[in-house]
Amino acid sequence: MAAVATDIGTGTTIAFAAASIDNFELLSVAYTGSTRGASDSSHMGSSDWRSKVAHDLRDPGQIECEFNFDQTAFEASAKGDWVKSEVNTATLTITFPSGDTFAATAVLDNFEFDIPLEDKMTARATFILLGAITWADVA
Repeated sequence: MAAVATDIGTGTTIAFAAASIDNFELLSVAYTGSTRGASDSSHMGSSDWRSKVAHDLRDPGQIECEFNFDQTAFEASAKGDWVKSEVNTATLTITFPSGDTFAATAVLDNFEFDIPLEDKMTARATFILLGAITWADVA
């Protein structure tokens, strides 16, 4: 069996509302995946297997990112506006090291930070995707 190539995430960037989050030393990006539910349509006459009917609506998922947090730089920077402002929806774009992109309309759902004793401060942001996802190849 041939080996499967694995990419390294170094160089990935993320931008929301025209602000680059990677300027705050992006540590990780996670996509929760899209989901589509189904309803059980089994009945008393069903035999062997339960039957399901797929829902028409899909949930495009969420993007979760973690980054190093410098509170002073964050407050002084216009790049912090995506958290401080009343941005309702904006385009969220992830650019992979290859240059390929993943983009969708999103809204900031959650922003939190950790301030541990004698350790680096980190922050996390969760974005809810609101519609179709666009994948674009550089090729």
